[in-house]
Amino acid sequence: MIDGIHKMVVETLANGKLSKRINLKLQDLNGHFLDVTLWDAYAEQMATFQAKNADRAGVVIILQFAKVKTYGDSISVSNCYEVARLFIDEDIDDVASFKKSWSSKPLSETYSSLRGIGSFISGSLDDEFLKDHPFTFISDVSLITEITKVIILATVVGVKADMEWYYTGCKKCNCKVFPKVILNETGDVEEKKVYECQSEICKDQEITAVPRYKIPIKVMDITGTMSLTMFEREAYKVIKKSCYDLVESVLDV
Repeated sequence: MIDGIHKMVVETLANGKLSKRINLKLQDLNGHFLDVTLWDAYAEQMATFQAKNADRAGVVIILQFAKVKTYGDSISVSNCYEVARLFIDEDIDDVASFKKSWSSKPLSETYSSLRGIGSFISGSLDDEFLKDHPFTFISDVSLITEITKVIILATVVGVKADMEWYYTGCKKCNCKVFPKVILNETGDVEEKKVYECQSEICKDQEITAVPRYKIPIKVMDITGTMSLTMFEREAYKVIKKSCYDLVESVLDV
């Protein structure tokens, strides 16, 4: 049963072409939730139904031949090109049986889905990025003609050992910092480790310099390979140690 519509139909660049997308959140009889993304004709089918039935409550959908996506512990589904079949509140036995079982649940457990389908705007900040950006194959990256954000599901196959894996960055804005020459009263250069940040945020301010991850990696999917860079936040999730701590441990060896 539809528990929420994250957004109405939006246009997005996916695999090098402009596509239409709508995100739904479904709830089953056990109270489990599932994110569903409908593309193109299926998104239009859902939007048309919603426009004509904005006040209808307890809408049940069936999506056959769906494509399952996993990201960490999260699972979502979408229509599989034009193979999928979408049934929206159809007069069929499976829908009638589901509604009968749903109506027997306590009111407190069913309240959210008893509101009209047109009243929903749902979604969490944790998975907003996954919902709002399309999955793209490596081979399609070269077809992108404007600045955008995409998701590539790929396997890390190597780290480029001949390139630096960290840089000295500003603790406040993460931008790269540069050594600053300090002159003493006699005009001689003092040997002091002083850095300056040239970003607009920290320019001409006293800053603290810390090592930050900049790991050059090579990834591969079923369509090809490409080079990417893992910065501090992403690298920390994999290594489970800050760049500062890792650099310190290497220097102590």
